[in-house]
Amino acid sequence: MNDRDDKIVQFPKFQHINLGLIIFGFIFVYIIIMVFLSFADKKISGYVVTEGSLSTNTVYRGIALREEHLVLMDQAGYVNFYVKEGDRVAVGDLVYTVDETGKLADLYGSDDENIALSDEDLYNLKSELVRFSHTFDATNFITAYEFKNTMSNTVLKLSGNTLLNDIDNISAKEGVVINKKFAPLSGIVSYWTDGYENISETLLDKDKVNGKNYNKNFIVDNDLLKTEDTAYKICTSDVWYIYIPYDYEEGSKIVEEEEGYVRIKFIKNQYESWGKISMIKTESGDSFMKIELNNSMVSFANDRFLDIELLINDDVGLKVPNQSIVEKQFYIVPEVYMTAAGDGEPGVLRQTYLEDGSVSSEFIKSPIYKNDEETGDVYLETDVLRAGDVLIKPESMEQFIVGKMGSLIGVYNINKGYADFKRIEILYQNEEYSIVKSNTMYGLTVYDYIVLDASTVSDDEILYE
Repeated sequence: MNDRDDKIVQFPKFQHINLGLIIFGFIFVYIIIMVFLSFADKKISGYVVTEGSLSTNTVYRGIALREEHLVLMDQAGYVNFYVKEGDRVAVGDLVYTVDETGKLADLYGSDDENIALSDEDLYNLKSELVRFSHTFDATNFITAYEFKNTMSNTVLKLSGNTLLNDIDNISAKEGVVINKKFAPLSGIVSYWTDGYENISETLLDKDKVNGKNYNKNFIVDNDLLKTEDTAYKICTSDVWYIYIPYDYEEGSKIVEEEEGYVRIKFIKNQYESWGKISMIKTESGDSFMKIELNNSMVSFANDRFLDIELLINDDVGLKVPNQSIVEKQFYIVPEVYMTAAGDGEPGVLRQTYLEDGSVSSEFIKSPIYKNDEETGDVYLETDVLRAGDVLIKPESMEQFIVGKMGSLIGVYNINKGYADFKRIEILYQNEEYSIVKSNTMYGLTVYDYIVLDASTVSDDEILYE
């Protein structure tokens, strides 16, 4: 047996390299770097210029005033009308009859089987039904009652016409005392009153326009009326007025900008018309925009209150975001100092000195950003000229020293990969967008690509290649 102690020798372990862990580490570091660069990189958002308009038109509730003449009863009795609501009558036309006994109403009912409607009568009835179905507003249910009364008067008028041709014989045969009443004036007939017929515009206030305590009274065929009661009324003029509450100063600006006329849309039937506008203040201190119309009165003779839309600022132009708009400084130079190169490019002649000290001139290409016809000046870029440069008038010895500056507003066009300033002329503007004039000198065209936020770039900055 060997006395030598058995010894266990431990050999060093071989360290295997984990290739997957190394690759993962490289990828992780790369991702961290790219994330950092993405946050450090400037974000430039673009916007495509399109044609459009600003939705600045607003719906207003207005009150309609007309020349309305009340025709009063000169005797008591049952009234029977022979003119339809909204029809026009001439002086001397038969409008209604007064039956002192009330027997004429019974004759109407007994003769129903003999009533024959003409094609024209049927067409008128159908037209009334279609018109009502298209304009009915459930939030204004009083129009249903107005329509009911209108149709009742129309039907009774048609049935009354069958008896009218022989009314004298019926009166003698049945012992009915019937008095015919004729129109004292020419105009449009209405069978309702509300107390606003003779109100002056100076007495208007916001409560009246809002319909507070408003009451509309209908005059129905076969009603028993007393002496001095209103039989009907006649609108004697085609000229009428709509008054809408409006801030006096703001309204006065609209009157001036629109040159005293504005296009309006009636919400009831989507009809559009032009009206003459002015601003008034009433005794209550309230201010109103007064719209004078000389047409369409017949269509709205049965309405005291109307919802209308003022169609202002609806010109179409190029639509750009307000945050795209920037202001830039330019040198102002008299236009007479402008000339052109052989290729037609505009520019100026700048005085320079040769090596021998003699005076000469050089052509400096400079696009015109604005031509002010009133002053005779043009706006040139500041990166092609310097303050103190001496310009020479073509074919003359006159000189002009560059120094006067002015600002123009515009946007940065990025169609070519760099921020190229384009001048704009704003037509209308709201809080988010502006409508600018198209086809201006060195301006925008539809589908141009511009910087969305002008504060994120500088002039002539290269954005991409």
